This record gives sequence, C-alpha cells and structure tokens, in this order.
Amino acid sequence: MLELANSSVQSTVSTLGNRVSNHTFQLAQVSSRISSLTPYTPTFTSFTTGNGICRFFYRRVGEDMMITGSIFFGSTTGIPGRFDFSLPNGYTINHARTAGNGVGGDWARLGYAVVWSGVPKGVYQVQIAGTSLTQFYIYGQDPSNNLGPDSGWVGFNWPMVWIPNSELHISEFAVPIVEWQ
Repeated sequence: MLELANSSVQSTVSTLGNRVSNHTFQLAQVSSRISSLTPYTPTFTSFTTGNGICRFFYRRVGEDMMITGSIFFGSTTGIPGRFDFSLPNGYTINHARTAGNGVGGDWARLGYAVVWSGVPKGVYQVQIAGTSLTQFYIYGQDPSNNLGPDSGWVGFNWPMVWIPNSELHISEFAVPIVEWQ
C-alpha cells in the first residue's frame, strides 16, 4: 500500500512539475511579445509642431501595437487642415483584424483623444483614416451641432481655435499590425 501511495505522489509531483514548466514556458512566450515604450515622431498631415512639443510612443503587445501621444502647442504650432498622424515607419495596419470596426470605412474606432485648452474641450475618437495602411485621424461631436455623434474632424479651428498652451492627448490605443519587424 505504501508503494502505491509513493508512486501516486511521485506521479502527482511529476504532473505538477510539467504543468509549472509548461506555464513558465507560456509566460516567457507572452512576455517576449510585450515590449517597452519606444519614442517615435509620427508623420503629420496638415500639422506643424513649430516650437511646440510632440511626444509619441509605441510598444508591442502581442500582435498589436499600442500607441499613445501628447502634443503641447507653442506659438508657432499650426493645424491648417485635418490633424492626421502616422504609425512608426515600416509598419502597416492589418485591416483584416479590424473586422466589425468599419473595415475600409472612415469609422474604425481604435481609441480616444482629449483636447485641452485651460479647460477640457472634449473627448474624441482616434480612427483609421479610411483604407490607409499607416494614417489615423481624430473625429468627434461638435457640442453645438445636433447632427449626431460623429460630426467633425479635429483640425483647423475645430473643436476650438488652437492657441499656445493648448494640448492634445491621445490615450493608449491598440492597432493590429501586419508584421512585426
């Protein structure tokens, strides 16, 4: 009877050891696909930083890229049109993995942005710029407009006249990436 108990205990310990070993291996695989924040400078459309400050970061989380950023406006910062910004160079959006989020349309919502100028001016949506493989824009509701939740692009004089010390903060949002470098 003692031999049977010992073999049962050895079998249980062996099974638990294998489970711990497999679990440790799986954790190592997952953690190898999460990187630290890396600074980058996006390519902008209709925007010049001038003497303002631009801070953008990205990191890998699984097969997605997490992006976050802030812009602090200076006296020579300008937005002559719609504010668009890009992924880091060399990466492309995997539209196949945005299914259900408006693939191919201008409404694939990924995250949020906050506009600030002394007081909060609103929370807006970060979206893929149509079928673009690399560009995003920020879209939202004009509080004075009754046309619905999506009624304007953040850009020239909207949602406010941009002045020095205005701020644009983009919350961390996930972007499916075609292939990691």
